[in-house]
Amino acid sequence: MRTVSFKLSAAELKRISAKNRSEFLRAAVHEKLERRQGISRRKPRPVSGKSLLWLGERQATSGARLLLLEDIREEIRERHGGLAGRQQIPG
Repeated sequence: MRTVSFKLSAAELKRISAKNRSEFLRAAVHEKLERRQGISRRKPRPVSGKSLLWLGERQATSGARLLLLEDIREEIRERHGGLAGRQQIPG
Protein backbone atom coordinates (compact mmCIF):
# COMPACT_ATOMS: atom_id res chain seq x y z
CA MET A 1 0.00 0.00 0.00
CA ARG A 2 1.03 3.58 -0.57
CA THR A 3 0.25 6.67 1.43
CA VAL A 4 -2.03 9.20 -0.25
CA SER A 5 -3.10 12.54 1.16
CA PHE A 6 -5.93 14.88 0.21
CA LYS A 7 -7.91 17.67 1.79
CA LEU A 8 -11.33 17.37 3.39
CA SER A 9 -13.39 20.08 5.01
CA ALA A 10 -13.59 20.02 8.81
CA ALA A 11 -17.30 19.14 8.56
CA GLU A 12 -16.58 16.14 6.31
CA LEU A 13 -13.76 14.98 8.53
CA LYS A 14 -15.98 15.11 11.64
CA ARG A 15 -18.50 12.81 9.94
CA ILE A 16 -15.90 10.06 9.53
CA SER A 17 -15.03 8.12 12.68
CA ALA A 18 -11.35 8.59 13.57
CA LYS A 19 -11.22 4.93 14.58
CA ASN A 20 -12.06 3.64 11.06
CA ARG A 21 -11.02 6.64 8.95
CA SER A 22 -8.48 4.83 6.74
CA GLU A 23 -10.80 1.88 6.16
CA PHE A 24 -13.69 4.23 5.33
CA LEU A 25 -11.64 6.23 2.82
CA ARG A 26 -10.27 3.09 1.13
CA ALA A 27 -13.81 1.72 0.79
CA ALA A 28 -15.07 5.04 -0.61
CA VAL A 29 -12.32 5.15 -3.25
CA HIS A 30 -12.94 1.49 -4.13
CA GLU A 31 -16.70 2.12 -4.52
CA LYS A 32 -16.10 5.15 -6.73
CA LEU A 33 -13.73 3.21 -8.98
CA GLU A 34 -16.21 0.33 -9.30
CA ARG A 35 -18.96 2.77 -10.29
CA ARG A 36 -16.78 4.24 -13.02
CA GLN A 37 -16.28 0.74 -14.44
CA GLY A 38 -20.02 0.07 -14.34
CA ILE A 39 -19.67 -2.43 -11.52
CA SER A 40 -21.92 -1.80 -8.58
CA ARG A 41 -22.80 -3.89 -5.56
CA ARG A 42 -25.70 -1.67 -4.69
CA LYS A 43 -29.17 -3.10 -5.00
CA PRO A 44 -31.96 -0.92 -6.36
CA ARG A 45 -34.02 0.72 -3.62
CA PRO A 46 -37.47 1.14 -5.16
CA VAL A 47 -39.82 -1.78 -4.66
CA SER A 48 -40.31 -2.07 -8.42
CA GLY A 49 -36.53 -2.19 -8.96
CA LYS A 50 -36.13 -4.90 -6.34
CA SER A 51 -38.96 -6.85 -7.91
CA LEU A 52 -37.39 -6.61 -11.36
CA LEU A 53 -34.02 -7.69 -9.98
CA TRP A 54 -35.62 -10.66 -8.21
CA LEU A 55 -37.56 -11.67 -11.33
CA GLY A 56 -34.43 -11.41 -13.48
CA GLU A 57 -32.40 -13.52 -11.07
CA ARG A 58 -35.20 -16.10 -10.86
CA GLN A 59 -35.49 -16.23 -14.65
CA ALA A 60 -31.72 -16.60 -15.07
CA THR A 61 -31.43 -19.39 -12.47
CA SER A 62 -34.28 -21.29 -14.10
CA GLY A 63 -32.24 -21.51 -17.30
CA ALA A 64 -34.75 -19.54 -19.36
CA ARG A 65 -33.45 -16.69 -21.46
CA LEU A 66 -34.24 -13.11 -20.53
CA LEU A 67 -36.48 -11.11 -22.84
CA LEU A 68 -34.98 -8.45 -25.05
CA LEU A 69 -36.80 -5.21 -25.88
CA GLU A 70 -37.91 -6.62 -29.24
CA ASP A 71 -39.30 -9.72 -27.48
CA ILE A 72 -41.33 -7.47 -25.19
CA ARG A 73 -42.67 -5.49 -28.16
CA GLU A 74 -43.68 -8.72 -29.89
CA GLU A 75 -45.46 -9.90 -26.73
CA ILE A 76 -47.39 -6.63 -26.59
CA ARG A 77 -48.37 -6.96 -30.26
CA GLU A 78 -49.61 -10.51 -29.68
CA ARG A 79 -51.56 -9.71 -26.52
CA HIS A 80 -52.97 -6.31 -27.37
CA GLY A 81 -53.15 -6.20 -31.12
CA GLY A 82 -50.11 -3.98 -31.49
CA LEU A 83 -49.05 -0.64 -30.18
CA ALA A 84 -51.56 1.42 -32.19
CA GLY A 85 -52.82 4.36 -30.18
CA ARG A 86 -50.39 3.65 -27.36
CA GLN A 87 -47.17 5.32 -26.38
CA GLN A 88 -44.23 3.71 -28.17
CA ILE A 89 -41.63 1.95 -26.02
CA PRO A 90 -38.33 3.79 -26.52
CA GLY A 91 -35.41 1.87 -27.86
